[in-house]
Amino acid sequence: MNDAARKAKTALATVALTTVALTKVALATVVVGSVAWQPTRASAWCQMTTDLASVSPGNCPTTGTPLRWERSCITYALHRGGSSDFDNDTLRTHIETSFNQWLDVECSGETLNLDAVLRKQTTKCDTPEFNPDSGNTNAIIFVQDWSARGYDPKAYALTTVWHNVTTGEIRDVDMEINEERGSYTECPNGTGCSSCDDTSLGDLDGDDVADACDLCPGADDYGPDSDNDGMPNLCDLCGGGNDLIDSDADGVPDGCDLCQGFNDAIDSDSDNVPNACDTCNGGDTDGDGRNNNCDLCPGFDDTKDDDGDGVPDGCDICNGGNDLLDSDLDGVPNDCDLCSGYNDDADSNSNGIPDGCELEENIDLRNVITHEAGHFFGLGHTQNDTTATMFAVAPPGEIDKRTLSTDDIEGMCAIYPPTSAGGNCDYDPAGGFSPECGGGGGCSCSLSPHGSPEQNSNDLPPAAYALLTALYLGLHRRFRK
Repeated sequence: MNDAARKAKTALATVALTTVALTKVALATVVVGSVAWQPTRASAWCQMTTDLASVSPGNCPTTGTPLRWERSCITYALHRGGSSDFDNDTLRTHIETSFNQWLDVECSGETLNLDAVLRKQTTKCDTPEFNPDSGNTNAIIFVQDWSARGYDPKAYALTTVWHNVTTGEIRDVDMEINEERGSYTECPNGTGCSSCDDTSLGDLDGDDVADACDLCPGADDYGPDSDNDGMPNLCDLCGGGNDLIDSDADGVPDGCDLCQGFNDAIDSDSDNVPNACDTCNGGDTDGDGRNNNCDLCPGFDDTKDDDGDGVPDGCDICNGGNDLLDSDLDGVPNDCDLCSGYNDDADSNSNGIPDGCELEENIDLRNVITHEAGHFFGLGHTQNDTTATMFAVAPPGEIDKRTLSTDDIEGMCAIYPPTSAGGNCDYDPAGGFSPECGGGGGCSCSLSPHGSPEQNSNDLPPAAYALLTALYLGLHRRFRK
């Protein structure tokens, strides 16, 4: 049936920022409500569609029906467990502030014909669900048993969007926050917060950088750096060149590359000249039309490259991903990284989780909720604008996603233009509001003069304990200050 409400799950990908990326010169600092919307020719924003490829952080679908709410008035509710990191009033304030970033958008001076209100009622149901024949709740749930649910342990949050598979109408949205991932807080304005400064985690070299974040283990990360590439001399791979720029991902920085654009390590005749730059003499053992001394992938057909990353399939490190993108320089391409931003091979307790992913991080709650609220309204992951709230990369202590970028604003204005009718203003969810799993115990609730649904006598107040949930935000690696 049309309202089978297939769910699309979106998660903010775990990728650490490199030194180069720390120079994000266009970080969003605007106040959304006072920014006029001016469409650009090269917008990077993405809208989710009925094509489930829309849930992939690295993909913006061009097929399927776009997802959006067809009603102008929406409510969402907090699970009654709340969060152990915040008292109930503070938590509600942070959530409302995050949603209001989107609702306060102005499009060429006009406001959106859209409203979303946090209910005073809480929900008892701690799992995502949509009931096509009974009551529902757009829920925000802080999850304590994240791993037991089979979710990615690197994730901070997961948003489930239930929609009509024919029309693309969003019917229900449930947001889960993973509290196993770290402690949620309000990070300081301007600086954010990161546990890489917490040397109680271990600092064997005494450089005031936690061991798991060390650029140069055993030496001072802030020691002499003659070539100013952010890598101390004692760990420099390429003296005089920038160690963090390795365009061909062969482990040799560009400044010291023997064969730029190709893997220096592939040298079939051991003449210290990589195959790709060797004089092409000799036979063609693998029959791919390329002489042995020039083979990109000896023993395999150089012309077969299903993922289009320039690395033949026979030598692919990350099949289906781009082998040439390795932001943390650990030899594992981004698309196959176990622990982005850290060395995947560093696993001191041999539990299969790299040490960098076991850091106790302080995570800015509004940074996470504001991103997930974008999914709530139908936005997917921005592809190219690293300053956008909807960009699928962020360290836990980051605060930049609290404030929308121009790209985010353009996306919201395109999906919900002020001239659109906005549909019926009925704040009750599809099927009526129900705090129960399975849609039982529904109630009819009116709006107060302040725009918040009145608490119903059947509603249970929030409990004193917290069910904790975490968003799928990325790990942070600290580099030179």
